[in-house]
Amino acid sequence: MELGRGFRQRATLHNARVGLFLKILYPYFPLYGEDYEVFGGAGGKRDMVYVRLADQTTRGVPAWMFDPAVCEGVRLAEESIIDCEALLRLAQLLDSLEADARSAGHEPTKGTETDDDIPSKP
Repeated sequence: MELGRGFRQRATLHNARVGLFLKILYPYFPLYGEDYEVFGGAGGKRDMVYVRLADQTTRGVPAWMFDPAVCEGVRLAEESIIDCEALLRLAQLLDSLEADARSAGHEPTKGTETDDDIPSKP
């Protein structure tokens, strides 16, 4: 089932991993290279793996960061391959969609409130 450009839904990484230790393989993540105990996960579009850190706190990590097939292809490029103009156009499009939704009387999605949405204290 296609979810979007370049992504497809698949069996989640966390299904049979609870109680095991997994290594974070994505090299640009602060917890890279360490083994962490897996204690849960959330599948579907989020596909998160929940791990216990050394200080006993917990954190959700995207499942793809444990996937060798994904992380082996990650590399530092000599030149930027991101089209900054395209990113700017995308940001402008998203801003306009948000403005359209607000003008249509839609409430912001829970967790996306801005400072303007929060009443000021007297």
